[in-house]
This record gives sequence, C-alpha cells and structure tokens, in this order.
Amino acid sequence: MEQESQPHIERRRQYSWWIGLLALLYAFIAGMRTTVDFDLGWQMAAGRYVLEHHAIPRIDIFSYTIAGASWFYPPLPGVLFYLLFRAGDYAAISWLCAGAVVTCVFLLIYRRGLLARVLVLLAVPVIASETMPRASLFTMLLVAAVGRLLVSHAEGRRVPLWLLPLGMVLWTNLHPGFVAGLAMMLGYCVVELGEMIATERRAAAMARLRAAAPWMLLSLPAMLVNPFGVRMLRVVFDQQRAITWQSVLLEEWQPVRLSQAINELGWRSADGAVWWLLLISAALTIALLINRRWGAAIVIVGAWSAFIAHSRMEGACVLIVCLIGGATLDSFESERVFQRPNTDRTAKAVGVALAAIMTLLVAVRSYDIVTNRASLADGQITLFGTGSSWWIPQRAVDALEQLHPAGNVFAPFDLGSYLVFRVGDQYKDFADGRAVPFGRALIEEQQRLTATPLDDPLWTAASQRYNIQAAIFPLSRLMALGEAPLAQDCVSTGWAAVYMDSTAIILARRSPQNAALIARTAIDCRTHDLLREMATENPSRLARMNNYQQMANTAAIYAALGRTQDAVEAMRRAKAITMLPDPSLLFVRAQIAAAMGAPQVAEALLRQALAAEPSDASWYNLALLLASQQRYNEAVAALERAAHLSQQPYDRYLLAGQMLLAGRDPAQSLAYFDRATQASPYAQQQGAAAREFRAATATGRAEAYLATNRLTDAITQQKLAVAETPDDRQRQELLKKLCGVPGSDCTP
Repeated sequence: MEQESQPHIERRRQYSWWIGLLALLYAFIAGMRTTVDFDLGWQMAAGRYVLEHHAIPRIDIFSYTIAGASWFYPPLPGVLFYLLFRAGDYAAISWLCAGAVVTCVFLLIYRRGLLARVLVLLAVPVIASETMPRASLFTMLLVAAVGRLLVSHAEGRRVPLWLLPLGMVLWTNLHPGFVAGLAMMLGYCVVELGEMIATERRAAAMARLRAAAPWMLLSLPAMLVNPFGVRMLRVVFDQQRAITWQSVLLEEWQPVRLSQAINELGWRSADGAVWWLLLISAALTIALLINRRWGAAIVIVGAWSAFIAHSRMEGACVLIVCLIGGATLDSFESERVFQRPNTDRTAKAVGVALAAIMTLLVAVRSYDIVTNRASLADGQITLFGTGSSWWIPQRAVDALEQLHPAGNVFAPFDLGSYLVFRVGDQYKDFADGRAVPFGRALIEEQQRLTATPLDDPLWTAASQRYNIQAAIFPLSRLMALGEAPLAQDCVSTGWAAVYMDSTAIILARRSPQNAALIARTAIDCRTHDLLREMATENPSRLARMNNYQQMANTAAIYAALGRTQDAVEAMRRAKAITMLPDPSLLFVRAQIAAAMGAPQVAEALLRQALAAEPSDASWYNLALLLASQQRYNEAVAALERAAHLSQQPYDRYLLAGQMLLAGRDPAQSLAYFDRATQASPYAQQQGAAAREFRAATATGRAEAYLATNRLTDAITQQKLAVAETPDDRQRQELLKKLCGVPGSDCTP
C-alpha cells in the first residue's frame, strides 16, 4: 500500500496546526462574554462568608424560608470567584470563563491529528455555552483533563496516572460533579473490557487496566478529602433525588426534545453544533462497532443518553465525544485516509478543503459573536465582552439598598442568587439557584407568587407568613418580563411601585412599616418615564449594545403596560443604535400592533419571527393572537406546532383543549385534554403545580361533557377538580352549577 510522502506529511501537519489555532481562537471569542448566572451570586456569597468568618457554612445562612436548615456545598469555587471579583469585578470572571473554554479545547486538541481537531472545532460552541460562571465550570475543565489522561493511557501513551487521585481531591472540593470523574473511570474500564473481547488486543488491554487500577482505586478515598468527608456524597444523593421534580420546574434538568434539531441545524447557528455532533457521533459509533471497539461505542452511546435525558449533561457529553472521537479519528486518519493509493493527492485535497471550510466557518461565526448578531438572534442575555450582563438589575438593587424597605424582600428564582450576593447582609432571599435545599414545595410557591397578581389572597397569606414587605421583579424582555403580571401589579391596591427602570421594578407593601417610604417615593407605572434615565452617550461598542438592550427592554415594558406611543418611541431609539436583526423585538412590535387595533399587522410580524426561527414562544403568541380573533381552529394548529418545540407540551395541549371549548368543539377538546394528561409529568406527583394541572384538565373535561349532555361524567370530573384544589372558588361554583342541573344526582 502506498505511503504518504514526507512533504505531504509536513503539509498535513501544517493544516492540523492551522485548524488547532482556529479552534483556540474560536474558543477564546466564544468564551469571552459578559457575566451572568443564576448560581454565581450565592456561590460568591458563600466564598465571601468563608473568607470573612474563616468558617465553612453547614446550614443555610442566606434565606428567610429555610434559615438554619442543613446545607453544605464545596467551598472552593465560591472563594475563587469572590477573589476574582474583588480583584477585577465581573470582568475578571469573564476572563476566567474565556480561559476555561480555551483550556478545554487545548486539552482536546493536544497531540491530535487533523480530523480530530476539526471535530473539536465543531464542538466549540457547545463547550463555550456550557462553561458558565458557576462551579460547574470546574467540572468542564476536569472532565477534559481527566478524560484526556484516561484516553491517552488507553491509546498506549505514557501518562502520569498518579494525577487521577489528586484530581479527585481537587474535584470534590470544587463541584458535586466529581461523580463524573468516577463515571469516566468506569467508562475507561468499559472501554478496556471491550478491547479484551478481541483476542489480538486482549493482552495490551489487560496490561493497561492493571496499570491504571491502583490509581483509580486510590481515587475513591480521595473523594473523602474535603471539609465534609463522606457527607459530601449526600449532596450528590440529594441532587439525584431532586432530579424528578427539577426536570419539571427547571429547564436545564428537562429532557432534550429532538424536534428542536430540525430548527437548529443551520450551519451558521451555534445552537446547531450539538446536533451536528450527534450525527458525527452516530457515524463514529458505527465505525467503532465495525472495528469491534465495543467498549468505546458503549461509552459514546451512554454519554448521549445522559444528555438526552437531561440537557444539563450537554457539556460533559460533548467533551466525552471529542475525547473518544478524537482518538478514533486519529486512528482512522493514519490507517485509512492517508495510507492508500494516490494518498498524496488525497492528503492535499482533504487538507485544503478542511482548512478552507473551517476558516470560513470560524470567520463567519466569530463575526456574528463579536458584532453581537448571534446574541440578538439567539435571544441571549450576554454580549461579547467583559463585565456584568445588561440583564442584571444593578441600579434597581442599588435603589433597594437606599430605600431600605422594612421586613423581607421577595424576588423570583432567577434573581434570588444575585440579591444574596449584593444585599444578603441586609435581606435574606426567598429561594435561589441552590434549589435542592429549598425543595419542590418552596420553588413551586416562589413560581406561583411570581405569576400571581399582588392583590391575590395567595400574596396576602405569603406576606403574613414570611413578613414580605417588598418585592423586586426583573423586567428584561428575555427570561423575565412575561413571568409576572406587571400591568396588574402596577395598579395594585395593596402594593405601591417605589422604583422602576428598564431592568427591574420594586414594589412595597402598603403597611404601617412602609407608609413613610411609599409617601416619599411612590411612582405611577402608567406615567413613569423610563427613557429619561437612559444614557445618551455611547462611548464603546459594548456600552452601545448595553444601551440598545435597555432601550429594547423599555419598549417591551411600555407595550406590556399598554403605553403604545411610548413603546413606539423606545423602539425607534433602539433601532437608531443598531439595525442588527432582533427577533425579540418582533414580539414587541406585534404586541404594539395588536394594541393599536391592527391584528393583521401583528400576525404578519409573528409569522416573520417564525420564518426567521420557529420557536415555542412564536407559535404560542400567534395562537393567542388568533384566539383573540376567535380563529380557534387556526390557534389550535399553532399550539400543535408549539407543543413540538416546547419543554412543556402538556401546557400547550391543555390550552388547545380550552380554546376548542371556546370554539364550541367539545368532542375535539376532550382529545386534547387526554393528550395533555399523557404528556404531563404530573400523574404521580402531589405538588401544587401537579394538583393545579390535574384540576384544570378535569374542569376542561367537565365543561366538555356538559356541552355534550354527559352530565354524570361532567360531575365526576368536576368533583376531581375540586378535590385537587379545594380552595378554588370558581371550581366549587361550577360543581354547584352542575349539581343544580335538573336530573343530576349529586351534592357539591
């Protein structure tokens, strides 16, 4: 068989070096973004506590809902983040994240060939998106480091295996994800056992396994070298027990919906990287099976299974694919591609093509990142650059400190962590990104309170129970504005707005403790001028984009409050800053058009958003618009499309059933209520959200049965609804109505 000539070997190395440099450059650009995370705040607060008190907290010290409850967490990441913050504010943390992405990529491409480096380059967007400013950043680094150590050993390279137990000591003190290290060692054993099936590879595999076994066994007691000893395992067990309810309430723990892949496979979209890697992994798995590399194939399939079950596993999964895939592609490259007739021409063609394609890909995607085109198109709350994200309501929290309302302050889940860090010495929080110590009931209560108008009895009871005297709600049009009923809260009779800007609103409860504060600082949301407080100078690219985001937020806030003309003016000013396409503004423009009595224009704008990028939110908003025009069948069709893209398809099916009832199609509505029940995770759960969902579907069925003259079935369903939510007066009244129908045989 013809061998590759020396000049072409050298040229292939040059191509490989070029791809490697591109991957590192791309990693730096993709990782360099402004800082925001819903765990970072409490982790820095914990690190600050350790440094100031020379003690590691073992109970909750941040909340007023579970104060004093048992809680502990690896202390090292919080200390590191806090020291970085002290040294260089949020900009230092931005640099850490960029450095971590580059380090991960370097570990994956080190001493790898051309094809392996191409694989890693394609994975950069996923690695960057999963290397977040939180403790899991260190798990990403250690998965790459430990994995590279094990894979290199499996390839027969000489590596310092004594680093394994040392790495586990470090890992246990950085993040509960240290169990991934054990999983990787188990995966290594699976790979070697798979090698032993082939007679010709058995002896070498056994020798490698014997050499690694002592160091892997030492890694088990190494996990206990932490301030909490064996109790650190409790953190892991608690997290595993909580996954069931977290997969319902928190998006990062939900299973992946493969239907999203169709909309994300574009070459320019970074979101599509994971799906391209899945396709490549499928091909690699087939190649491994053909070559009887059973163990490696099993590990790749296992990694993807973990990711599909829980989207949070995406980062570790992709690293494992790059590690095993890199070794596989190196073998393929040396044995197949460049060791056959006419291999010089093959080498040149492959090298030139890959170098050109990857250069173009990195150039276009880097341009999108640096100009923030990707940030706007993907609805991200970060921008290219350093410092804090525009999403963080820093001015509002400054105002909270100055206003200093009495009692406790309520904040939604996404904001709790930031408050813990900023004002934790003055105000404890309701619940934050730690989630697990709070438990399902408190997280659900926090979500219900966020979505409920302040004058509702639910708020009255919670305010009395927890002494809540103020509430702060983020107002970003992304991941915030639609979660709280802003328009209703602004006209509350029991609460008064005392501060409002383009990122957050603060409301104080009308109580004797807050009387003076309200008299001094109360504002009227219907007339308060948000534009007046906007910066007029744009000294830098990042400052201009931050100003744009605040102006776009202002337009969305005005639209939500029905201040149409003000929203139009804010929109005009936002577009004067940048003309980059921003799908989120299409929703705002559609809302404005609908408010101005132009539903056709609103529909056209929503369909424009769908043409750009189909999403659950786009189809959902279109369905609501169509339903407002009594076009129920079209609205249900839109909800059907939304359900295929939604993380909560059961909610979309439930709403479709309710719309069909409004459209007087009870028979079809029953089918959608059944689909909602089948798609929901609530069948065996007893939380408030589960009971509310079951009650809503039962009420829908009751109304459908009543419309089809099946009175007995209607009564049975409504009794179930009342049993699930006994305090709901409307459902009680419906049951009384059903029992009052002539011919009924029931008592409410």
